[in-house]
Amino acid sequence: NLGISILGQFLLGIGAVMTGIVTAVLMSELFPTKVRYTASASTYNLAYTVFGGTAPS
Repeated sequence: NLGISILGQFLLGIGAVMTGIVTAVLMSELFPTKVRYTASASTYNLAYTVFGGTAPS
């Protein structure tokens, strides 16, 4: 059914947006101001490399 498919995509999109918002706020509040950019970039890229790099393409 087309309506159910559109509703499912909408709900998945809302979940993705909410996750992105929480991640941005968490990364900015987790580290002290002096090392915020370096620490958040390092942890984000490390997690992306470990979990995204090992996934099949």
